[in-house]
Amino acid sequence: MTSTSFPRGGARAEPSSDAPAPKKAPSNLFSLSAPSESAPKRRRAAPASGVAAAPSRLSQFGGGNVLHPPISGKAHKPSTIESVGFSRLAKGFKLLGVVDQLVSDDLAIVALPNLMRGYVLRRGPDEPPLSSSLSKGLYMAFYVTSLSRSERRVELSMSPAHLNRGVTPDQVCAGLPLRVQVRSREDHGYIVEAGITGVSSFLPFKLVEGGRQLVAGQCLDAVVKTSSPKTRALTFSLPPASAMAKALFPSPNLVDPSCSPHTFKSLAPGMLVPCTVDGFARNGVLVTFFSSFHAAIDHSNLPSLFSGDSWKEHFKSSGITTLTARVTTVEAASRTVRLTMLPHVVALCAPPALPAVGEVIRAPTVVRVDPKIGVLLSAPAAAAPPPPPEAGGKKRKAAPAEAAPETALFLHVAEVADSKDKSDRTTDAELARRFRVTEQLPGDLRVIGTYAFENWAKVSAKESTLDASVLSYADIVPGRVYRNVSITSTGAYGILVSLGDKIKAICTNMHLDFKATHKNYAVGKKVDVRVLEVDPVSKQCSVSCRKELCKADASKDMITDFMSPAPNQLTTGFITKVYDKGVIVTFYNKVYAMVTAKSLAEELGVEDPRVNYKVGEVVKCRVVRNKGGKLLCSFDLLSTSTAAAPSASSAPSASESAPSAPAPDALAPGSVLKGKLFKVTALNSDHKTPHAVVTHTASSTSCKLPFDNLLDEYEDPSDVLTPALSMLKVGKSLPLPALVLALDKRSPNLPILSLRPTLVADVSAIPADIASLSVNTPVLGYCVNHDKKYGAFIRFLNHATGIIPTLKGGLDIPLLSTVNLVVSGLDLKSKPAKVLLKQPSDPGAGSRTDPREKIEMEPQEEVGRVEIADVKFDRINVKLLEKRYVGGAAKCRIHYSLMAAPAGGAAKASKKTKKRVDADGVEIPRDHPFYGLKVGDVLEGATVAATEKGNEKVMYVDLTTLPVTASSGAPKSPSALKVGDRVSGVVAKVSPGRGVLLLIAPGVKGFVNGVELTSDLAVLNSLEKSVKIGSRYEAVVTKAAESEAKSTVDLSVLKAAAPASKKSKKAGLPAAGSVVVGRINRKFPHSYNGGPALIVDLRDGLIGRCCVTDLEDEENWANMPLGRFVKKAQEEGAEAAEGDKVEMEFDVSSSKYESGQFVNCYVKAAADGDVDVSLRPSLVAGGADAEAPAPAPNDIVKGFVAQTNKKGCFVTLSGGHKARVELKNLSDSFVADPMASFPPGRLVAGKVDKVSGGKVTLNLRESSVIGDTDKLTFDDFDEGDKVPGIVTRLEAYGAFVKFLNSDVTGLVHVSELSDDYVDDISTLYSPGDKVIAVVLKKVVDGDKQKLSLGLKASYFAGDEEGESSEEESDSDEEDEGIKMVEDSSDDELPDVEGSSDSEEEEEGIVPMDEDSDGDGSDSDADSMDSDADDYMAKLQAKMAAEEEEEGSEEESEEESGSDSESEEEEEEQVGFEWGATAGAKKAKQKPAVSDSEESSEEESSDEDDDAPAKTSSKQKKKDEEAAIAAREQALASGEADADPRTAADFERLLAAEPNNSELWIRFMAHHLSTADYKKAKEVAARGVARIEYTQEDEKLNLFMALISCELNFGSEASLQEAIVNAAQNCNGKKVYLRTAELLVADAGAKAGKEAANAKDRVDQHMAAACKKFKSKNQVWIAHIKWLVQDGRHKEANALVKRSMLSLPQHKQLEVMSKFAQFEYEFGSAERGRTVMEGLVEQNPKKLDLWYVFVDREVKVDLDFVRILFKKMIGAKFNDRAMKSTFKKWLKIEQKWGTKATCAAVTKSAKEYVQRAARS
Repeated sequence: MTSTSFPRGGARAEPSSDAPAPKKAPSNLFSLSAPSESAPKRRRAAPASGVAAAPSRLSQFGGGNVLHPPISGKAHKPSTIESVGFSRLAKGFKLLGVVDQLVSDDLAIVALPNLMRGYVLRRGPDEPPLSSSLSKGLYMAFYVTSLSRSERRVELSMSPAHLNRGVTPDQVCAGLPLRVQVRSREDHGYIVEAGITGVSSFLPFKLVEGGRQLVAGQCLDAVVKTSSPKTRALTFSLPPASAMAKALFPSPNLVDPSCSPHTFKSLAPGMLVPCTVDGFARNGVLVTFFSSFHAAIDHSNLPSLFSGDSWKEHFKSSGITTLTARVTTVEAASRTVRLTMLPHVVALCAPPALPAVGEVIRAPTVVRVDPKIGVLLSAPAAAAPPPPPEAGGKKRKAAPAEAAPETALFLHVAEVADSKDKSDRTTDAELARRFRVTEQLPGDLRVIGTYAFENWAKVSAKESTLDASVLSYADIVPGRVYRNVSITSTGAYGILVSLGDKIKAICTNMHLDFKATHKNYAVGKKVDVRVLEVDPVSKQCSVSCRKELCKADASKDMITDFMSPAPNQLTTGFITKVYDKGVIVTFYNKVYAMVTAKSLAEELGVEDPRVNYKVGEVVKCRVVRNKGGKLLCSFDLLSTSTAAAPSASSAPSASESAPSAPAPDALAPGSVLKGKLFKVTALNSDHKTPHAVVTHTASSTSCKLPFDNLLDEYEDPSDVLTPALSMLKVGKSLPLPALVLALDKRSPNLPILSLRPTLVADVSAIPADIASLSVNTPVLGYCVNHDKKYGAFIRFLNHATGIIPTLKGGLDIPLLSTVNLVVSGLDLKSKPAKVLLKQPSDPGAGSRTDPREKIEMEPQEEVGRVEIADVKFDRINVKLLEKRYVGGAAKCRIHYSLMAAPAGGAAKASKKTKKRVDADGVEIPRDHPFYGLKVGDVLEGATVAATEKGNEKVMYVDLTTLPVTASSGAPKSPSALKVGDRVSGVVAKVSPGRGVLLLIAPGVKGFVNGVELTSDLAVLNSLEKSVKIGSRYEAVVTKAAESEAKSTVDLSVLKAAAPASKKSKKAGLPAAGSVVVGRINRKFPHSYNGGPALIVDLRDGLIGRCCVTDLEDEENWANMPLGRFVKKAQEEGAEAAEGDKVEMEFDVSSSKYESGQFVNCYVKAAADGDVDVSLRPSLVAGGADAEAPAPAPNDIVKGFVAQTNKKGCFVTLSGGHKARVELKNLSDSFVADPMASFPPGRLVAGKVDKVSGGKVTLNLRESSVIGDTDKLTFDDFDEGDKVPGIVTRLEAYGAFVKFLNSDVTGLVHVSELSDDYVDDISTLYSPGDKVIAVVLKKVVDGDKQKLSLGLKASYFAGDEEGESSEEESDSDEEDEGIKMVEDSSDDELPDVEGSSDSEEEEEGIVPMDEDSDGDGSDSDADSMDSDADDYMAKLQAKMAAEEEEEGSEEESEEESGSDSESEEEEEEQVGFEWGATAGAKKAKQKPAVSDSEESSEEESSDEDDDAPAKTSSKQKKKDEEAAIAAREQALASGEADADPRTAADFERLLAAEPNNSELWIRFMAHHLSTADYKKAKEVAARGVARIEYTQEDEKLNLFMALISCELNFGSEASLQEAIVNAAQNCNGKKVYLRTAELLVADAGAKAGKEAANAKDRVDQHMAAACKKFKSKNQVWIAHIKWLVQDGRHKEANALVKRSMLSLPQHKQLEVMSKFAQFEYEFGSAERGRTVMEGLVEQNPKKLDLWYVFVDREVKVDLDFVRILFKKMIGAKFNDRAMKSTFKKWLKIEQKWGTKATCAAVTKSAKEYVQRAARS
């Protein structure tokens, strides 16, 4: 509704003369439940403190947006309450609304006051669905976040951060209602967020009415239960909705004197407040509430429908002075407050019922006429419906019946009469003339909607609306025919028709009449349609124009739901799917049925439905069965079969179609019938068990014929489909007699057949009951399955099954073959009964009738020769060949731990074989004992290693080919081994970094630690390559198994190889001075002498400790050798409690000492089980371990930090000496966190202060170590200098670096640490690291001097190509441990909250130390150069400057001037390559100079006075201030908008131009210039959502930028997601074509493997585009161009042929023409000529085609061009075309030909003209 546009102005106002008399009158006349004492009579008080008063009290009546006309004399006009409609609505308004429609969990429609509507959106998947907070009919306060007046769209928010924005903690009191949002669920309640700064809120379970379950993110209105001013903690309660609706809310200061009163910002819609009447306006009541707030109630919000001004007379006559109303609108800026007295809103209940949409209202009464808006009318009220439930499930209380005695109708001015456009609407004069107040309207009105907030019915008086049959999608009836509807648009999809005003329906191509032409479906034509389906919620409707469906008899027995169809009902539908199992027929309202392939074959003889039927065909069918909504139909309309016999139309799978009647006796298991008695009705080749469905014609019984039961034997058991398809044909009889095997278990009445000839011929040999069998009975069956563990399974009749064990040759029987067998054993007691079978020819079963005798064997017994029966990875089964064992009951094997290497031929054969596998397919490596062995090989000299008794008849024997003495044998268990036993084993597993696992005997394992295996470090550090699986080692047991459960013993190979004289039962300590092998163990921390140490595992289970000072020789010491000191990672699922001590550990990944690494260790000392070792190369190589001298005072020493606390730290020096450093001596600068700045393992250098009693005191202050002389000061550093320094401290926002030989410290902001994203700074740097930093910014602010530094690798990218002197300096820096790290950098500058609370640290700049010398007295204009070499030269020159004489001032000025001229600014382009405007950053860089030039420059420079340096510093400061002022001026004038540089600039511009895709793309480029890919994606997502859907080109541009971004920086998945999303929101064809261009360009820019991958991506994209847009010639042309351009001419030619099959004929010519042009441009001119000749031959009249041919041939063959022109002259073109042809020919000859050829063209033209004139 468009509000009335009233002029603003008239600040003066006066109480209306119509104000009520002060006589006593009934109070609260319109209050529902509040007693009179809720608003006691008192004199009007002055505004309470805290409420902003207006300039004049007279202007306060009614609040904002109330127009008070000026007073002229005694009489004056009444005030006017301006309507708060779309024209006055703005962001920040708070409105009371009612949920009108919950469209989905992501969208809700809200009805607002003044006939407005808004919507609420779910912002992301992290937010809960809107249904958790909203429900239809719920009254709630909302906040306007944005609106579009042109589209009349208002976006709302229900967040407490918006609604409670103006509430302060001192205004919160008990009983105050507030909006809250659930944050989390805790043990005793919910933590909620009230949106009030500094206030925490809690909602206990016990205060939640009805125990409602809330979810995180849910928004709701709660009441403050208690508030604590001290702790600022609020406790909320959630009372019933009925109690909330009745509660009056006074001002907080009246409830609690300590609370502040309400302000306009703290008022919230929905408050029920007592009001005092101030006066009357022309269109409403002016009131006051809370003593100081002025508000208005317009006549639309009065409790009854008053005609004209009768409401005013009602107020006067009743003497109403107080009333109760609910706040609906609040806007603090204009002090606008609106109230309502509508009964259903005041009571927050369901309103009375309104007439249904489409209902006609006759003779309504006019209540009020609002000019330019509409007319309010009334009609008799309808019965009230039951109120909808509340969100919690409780029933909502209905409004009192007397609250709405009649129904309000509103007729908008646009609905008065039909009009062509907005300018043709009804005028105010016509509105007043046609509608007179209190009179009945002679015409009819029709309800077209509702205004839910006011509870008005929206009506229309348009003739088109009154005559329309459909007013909304809900009125459309599926299956109904709508005749003579208009076609509104056409397209490739079909047509759109109009069923009513704004009611559209789609008719797809499938439902267009095939016999009609394109002219019949032109826009504006009338057609008859039948509704197929409709969805009122999504407002989608589909119809059909097929005459077969639209004609009258199609309505007979029409099916529109699943439950109503009855058997034998005839109906009409259309086919939507055809496949091998049948046909899907669809009716109306998404109802469908199945016509099975079986029924088609039986009834109509259809073998393949896909041949006889097609999608879209209209068919008549008969309902066969309706079972629970599952419809089964038939195309046989004459049959009268009922649901009692559904087998004729069952589902395609026979196993799923259980016939209801039992099978006849003729089909009992064991019966044999002729094949002609059966008819094949379906072939189910895709079923889990492929089979055919056949029907017994005599009894109409369906049977199942498995495809694996057709033959006695199959050539390929895995392919049963081929013979089945060749033998069986749908609709034909069976080719052979059939045997009934059994009845299907899942369908007991479904017989299973077999066509196996042997089974059919000898049915008596097939057992039907296992109980009738006996041992040695011959039987006949077929093999159904093989199992390697058990054997072959044989199937008989009635699913009876037997088994041939694997040991009896079961796996030798071919799968699916028919076999004759003998019963060898029965177990009838088990369930099911078990039958053991054997082959008749089995000698072990048939020749021996007596049981075999058990063989008795003893360990160490020689059994002689054995034959290999099978080979497995871990064992071989063998047969005893000696005569004494033949026929014995023994099972023998040789475990690979008991196998010696094969000798003789077997060993030689194994070397020639490249790969061997065992019976299970497991590879046997070359060093394995079984390598080269095969079944049938004979082994000599086998001996019994161990025996085990099986059952009474069989003995299990482990044999060995190893030599076995009389005193030893294979141990049966680990407990049999004792310490010192000598064993032999083969390698079963190699564990890199640990050792090897030896298998000693079956089930007996031993582990050999690497240090016990060998002393060769090369072997130990490459165990996987050096030690082979299966190799054998001799070892000695060093530790027995602890228990049977832990069956591994510890072994030593070195002890077994040591001479007998050196062997000792007791392990001793290694001798001091010896070198032993150790294994680094980093799994647990350890310390040496109180400091960090490295733990090393030694032989005999000893542990060695290596002090951090013994890891390297002193000259090679590096910082943090054990890794960075970081927070210890918590275990998964563990949560750190508040106050817990943070555990720290060394980051092993950042150290070169890795766990599992084997090293040589020098034993320094060994006593009492403790071994101290050293890894110093000088000692390991054999050097002497000279004791380090004790430090003396004033010595400069190095060491590693051992421990740090708040008082200082301890340092471990060389030789194990310990030194103490007090806190004050840690650094010249303040150390906020000593433990973070000096972690254990940091390398430091200090000066010995004193030595007393062996205790050393150290000083680490740089001034003490280096001295104060020759230190660099702040003025010695210039922007762009690259200076070495040391990392002193790490904070969340960056790292502090102190320069060498200087007290100057600078901050490296986290965004300047690396070119990539930095998640944790400690992963890059640690305190003490040496680095080279670039001075980015130098700022002097009063006494503060600040430096901003950078460590990004890109700042040093050009240093690698410097001169040799630079390379030497780089190598020197590397030797000194200076690092340039290439890692990740942060994407956004975070807020800084750390030890330094200055704003400068947040900007990346820190002040110098207070004690630093900042006067710059020794600095010059070019004191620091851009590389480290110049820097060191500057140090030397500075130290020598004191001894040199002063030079002339002129010479100094000349050299400084030359230096300034030599400075260059290089612009480094940053961003991505797709043409977006990327930000650029200028880096100041000084050129390198030779040593001689540098020294001469510095000599003259050092002779200068201090004044030039100070002047230069002041000038820089002025320049910076001028630049800042210029920037401010640019922002103020708007000039900065042309060149946005920051995110804030872009946000400001986009707020004004949200549809400007160029701005969005430049914003993306801005983020990509800082390598912030994620932020660029977020910007693109925001832009896509913000750009209006009408601006499709702008949205497409932004999508293409996103696709290019994903192509360059994203993954393949994100790229495809971006393409799909773009195609869904924009023109899909354009998206795919433009994406193809990007992909082709990307493929052309790459080489090697990347180019191949890029080309594959282009191929896939092009193929997808052609499949998706097969009717679009531009897509095919793009694909053809790519193939020709890539040199794949055959593929291009094939693609052209494919395109001809998909494109309409009028588009094929262009594709062929483009193909020929591509051949000319990228391929072969001959191929292009061939194609073009064919085209002009087929299309001789297309002049443009001839011109294309000529243009391409001009560059190839000029003579052929002349031939073409002659052909064109011979063709019969009109004169105009011929004139153009001669002109073109002449231009070509003038450019490429000669004068003679030009003359020939002129002559030909004249001859043509003469011929034309004669004719």
